[in-house]
Amino acid sequence: MDLPTEDKCKLGRVASKYELSGIHAEIKERRIQEGMSLRELARFFNRRVLDATVGETGADVIGDPESIYRVLTDEDVPRERRAAVRDQLEFNGVDLDELEKDFVSHELVRQHLRDCLGVKTDRTGVESITEASDLIDAIQEREHTILERTLERLQRKNVLSLGEFDMTYTTRITCTECGQSYTIDALLDNEGCECPRKP
Repeated sequence: MDLPTEDKCKLGRVASKYELSGIHAEIKERRIQEGMSLRELARFFNRRVLDATVGETGADVIGDPESIYRVLTDEDVPRERRAAVRDQLEFNGVDLDELEKDFVSHELVRQHLRDCLGVKTDRTGVESITEASDLIDAIQEREHTILERTLERLQRKNVLSLGEFDMTYTTRITCTECGQSYTIDALLDNEGCECPRKP
């Protein structure tokens, strides 16, 4: 039996798995009508997956899906806080390996919008925070992949001694006027630096 068009990519299959009714129309509307970036849409979708998982297990976890998702994925969250939330989720029966495997990236959101929902994601220029966010996400994803494959190639050739690894790749922007440093996501979300704006 053929799958519906919107269920032929990973995002669609995950949506069906967690019975996220109406999620395809909501993603399309948030992109077209609200101008949400691919990164924002990925976070929105993943929070819905998390909410469905916690609800299904009846896990007694302190915090709403948005704050729990931030703790699980935000690099700025203290390691102790992340470990405590992970322990709490696992204690209540949440399979974190399965859950995190079902999270989607902004690239998968792009693919779903383009190939399954018929929404164009190509940009002719960068004229907004949303467009800049999408472009930067694509560049970082590509650079992350190149770095990861380079390390794996060195491993295979026994040039680099390294076991199984996870790689975190973060770019920070520092304002030379006030000295404040931001991740790119934080800078875009804040729409700039917090030092006094020039007229």
